[in-house]
Amino acid sequence: MFNLRDNVLTRNYTAQLFGSSILLTLSSANFAFDNQGFSQTQAMDPFMRRFGDLDPSGKYTLPATFLSYSNAFPFILLVFGIGFGSILSSRYGRRMTVFVMSVWAICCVPVMITSKSRSQFLTARCLNSVYIGMDLAVIPVFQAGIVPAAVRGLAVASYQMAFAFGVFIISGICHRTSEIPNDWAWRAPLLCYLFVPFVVGGLIWFQPESPRWLVTRGRIDGARSALSKFRKSGHDVEHELEQVVLAVELEKNANTESYLACFKGRDLRRTLIVFAVNFFLQSTGQAFTSLYGALIIKSLGTINTFNYTLINNGLTAFMYLICGIPGMLPFIIAGLGTAGEATMAINTALVTFIILFSLGFCIGWAPLSYLISAEVPSQTLRDETTRMGFAVGIVMQFVVAFSLPYLLYAPYANLGMKVGFIFAPIATLATIWAYFFLPELRASLIAAAWSKSTFSSRKEFRRQSPIAGARPIDSGLSPPILSDIEI
Repeated sequence: MFNLRDNVLTRNYTAQLFGSSILLTLSSANFAFDNQGFSQTQAMDPFMRRFGDLDPSGKYTLPATFLSYSNAFPFILLVFGIGFGSILSSRYGRRMTVFVMSVWAICCVPVMITSKSRSQFLTARCLNSVYIGMDLAVIPVFQAGIVPAAVRGLAVASYQMAFAFGVFIISGICHRTSEIPNDWAWRAPLLCYLFVPFVVGGLIWFQPESPRWLVTRGRIDGARSALSKFRKSGHDVEHELEQVVLAVELEKNANTESYLACFKGRDLRRTLIVFAVNFFLQSTGQAFTSLYGALIIKSLGTINTFNYTLINNGLTAFMYLICGIPGMLPFIIAGLGTAGEATMAINTALVTFIILFSLGFCIGWAPLSYLISAEVPSQTLRDETTRMGFAVGIVMQFVVAFSLPYLLYAPYANLGMKVGFIFAPIATLATIWAYFFLPELRASLIAAAWSKSTFSSRKEFRRQSPIAGARPIDSGLSPPILSDIEI
């Protein structure tokens, strides 16, 4: 039975650590706002009147080119944000990076809400993606660096959970503002983007710096002070600090490998697994519902668009707690889309299966792909492998987001729901690959894979460690890796 006074949270979290974790987790909410805020505002009538064209039937529609550019080009700036955030985080610390990205986000909001042309709105969308990239570069690393090992998985997972619930919150805001008859229908949700960076940027300086980053800069006393604030009284801070120093020294002493080494020996299979996971993450069509779902539901004319987004995103927030692999639902969507005449019954069925498709994605690829990408690579090639894997994912995300409007709408391919025939074979291939080729990553296997230290002896470690009397760690507290597992 769960004990309110004695559980994994009360045993590991101090008030300082809990406050810092909540603040960092809150930052991921703006990632959700960016993703779904733009997706849903583009389905609002005032938005279409402002940025769309009047078609022969007298209705405003958004050109496929505008949809393609506004949903695909931001990924280019996202990559820049990740790179810039990584450099800033490494040189100037996690807190400075969080502060800079918060100021950047605040400056982007006026550009967004004052947009009167497609080019200005596209510029604002791209600039905001720089902030999202910086967020991705620093927040998960900051979180993982301040929490105890016992709750590290929970803390890092909270980033994705916060994203899911942030999506639900922005869906509720868009649901309410969609009833406004003027431009404030889409401006109000975008104005909400100010809340998170104001709070996070204002409070981040009251949080201690990451002990791990302080160790990398040789500031051992500062790391000890920060770590003592994040740990319960009675905790062996010195021993944990030794672990942090050891981990940093291991990275410094590890053999420097080139990217070509990722394609040699056992590492070739590891690299291909990471590539496949990130490829299927985007190529199975999740952008179909996440980026264009609101517009598609609006075109079907069944359920209220913003009722749909609120229900769908509420369900997916819950489904992030479950793990699985998406199945054959794209086939069902594609089959219904081939009917000669789109009746109300067919359109209603399409809405149902689109929701189920989203749920399938959220219980499988969405929560597990990043975990697999981090655990499968070997120790010395982890950074290189994960970077290339994420690059594959971003490229695929760009390709899908860019091409979907041309596939869905006239005067181009005009496939409509038949676009499911493109994603269905890929989803089927993903299911087969996951069943036959994805290795099991149980915690017991991961824990058994702790590789040998690069230090040849305890004496050598004591000599190199900046902590007097430090001892090597050979207990189960060492960070788990997969470098010795035959996969």
